[in-house]
Amino acid sequence: MFGGAAGAESTEQPSSVGGYTIVGELATGGMAELFLARRVGPEGFARSVVVKRILPHLAKSDEFVRMFLDEARIAAGIRHPNVVSVEELGRDGDSLFMVMEYLSGESLHALIAELARRNRHLDPALAAHVVAEACAGLHAAHEMTDDSGRPLEVVHRDVSPQNLFITYDGSVKVLDFGIAKAADRLTRTETGYFKGKFAYMAPEQIKEQPVDRRADVFALGVVLFEALTGRRLFRTKNPAATLRAVLESSIVRPSAIRPNIPSALDEACLKALSRPIDQRHATAAELRRDLLRAVPPGDDLPEARLKGLMETLFAARAEEKSEMVRRVRDGEQVERLVTEPSEESDIPSVGSDFAQLADEPVAPSGRRGLRWLVGALLALIFAAGVGATFAVMEPSERAAPRRAPRVPVELAFTTEPAGATLHGPEGLVGVTPTTLRVPKTSASLTFRLELDGYAPWTDEVTPTTNQRMHVLLSPDAPPEPEPEVVQAPPPSTSRPTGRSSARRRGRGESRRQGREGNPFQMWN
Repeated sequence: MFGGAAGAESTEQPSSVGGYTIVGELATGGMAELFLARRVGPEGFARSVVVKRILPHLAKSDEFVRMFLDEARIAAGIRHPNVVSVEELGRDGDSLFMVMEYLSGESLHALIAELARRNRHLDPALAAHVVAEACAGLHAAHEMTDDSGRPLEVVHRDVSPQNLFITYDGSVKVLDFGIAKAADRLTRTETGYFKGKFAYMAPEQIKEQPVDRRADVFALGVVLFEALTGRRLFRTKNPAATLRAVLESSIVRPSAIRPNIPSALDEACLKALSRPIDQRHATAAELRRDLLRAVPPGDDLPEARLKGLMETLFAARAEEKSEMVRRVRDGEQVERLVTEPSEESDIPSVGSDFAQLADEPVAPSGRRGLRWLVGALLALIFAAGVGATFAVMEPSERAAPRRAPRVPVELAFTTEPAGATLHGPEGLVGVTPTTLRVPKTSASLTFRLELDGYAPWTDEVTPTTNQRMHVLLSPDAPPEPEPEVVQAPPPSTSRPTGRSSARRRGRGESRRQGREGNPFQMWN
């Protein structure tokens, strides 16, 4: 489990962490590094575990420490066979670590990719089974309460084929609650940060609206679509197009791509993928019920069929991993860890040829939809400039050598009324209210606010410290009324009509009022 090529260049590998002997590094992501480790007990007892340790240069950051503690607290509180088990949280010197069970298997992403490589598809009944098992694990997380019985309102927010793990014996596990949302998190999600994989984000997550468990249901719908069809639903060549696809592209029935998919699975998938939140399944358990009803039980148990498929597809890798675990248990040297397939495996995307097959093509959402899309991307650009992490663990990600992260400056913009588009030096940045995180600099940045029916506002901000800007937008000046025409005058080419002259004059006045008359308040 968690095996993979290392990401960012790592610091020197420790020989032990919290009493666990480190065998080798499995992966390094934006916030933590994963090690295969051995725990040795009395009378020759030994077992393999995975140790997840916060990166050394982030161990002194209160924010990252709180995020790490949040992940451990949420994951450790979920006791369910379909969720990876977190067994311990500890401190080793200045660094925090958590210990998780070692699982031998492959991600759902690796399974779909391997089938695609062989020009095969996952049987619809098995695809439904895998997602139904994930539903069970996520529902357990969604239903968590604190000691007083108060719902914690946990939302995973990063459900994807990479975070659904299938063991070689046919079990399904949900991984990585690193960016999960919960009511009692020590950290809060700042506006301007986008966390999770773009192609699996719910529309409300992209729009920075409040999210609940139904955001995970949407992500499960994407996963189900891809497991059924063997095609990526929303992935495109760039993040901008991917976010736009999630918000606006037509979604075809899975059976339009693979005709052997039962219509009941079509309906379950499309319901989970409903963009209006109230039209989706209310809970993951409800989606699970639809999936189980859609596929009649066969002669073989789905777990046994899934185990047989995994053994057939990954026989060599399973043997390698088994030998690796044996060596770890016996205290022998492990020269090479078994790595995972790249997340960039060649899984085809849904092509434009299927666009006309959608039952109800989604009309473009116009200027408002574009505001959210570009705002999301610009927020990502700002965050990326200060070393933000969009997923806690991306094993295949290659990063530059680590350096201490720069401290960003927060610029918070609010307007009366809300909903104005905010334009920065590079274009659209977001929609108010919004908070940007930008590199600290003494250079002035020009920002502009625009809202239909109101005069635009422009000013310069120097991001040397955290600032809050509240702008009272002024309504546009009404256009001059057109004169009532009693009798049509003779044709003339020497003078403009009264209508066009009045409109040009009114618009110019409005813009001048916007630049000169809008009150501007700033708090440090």
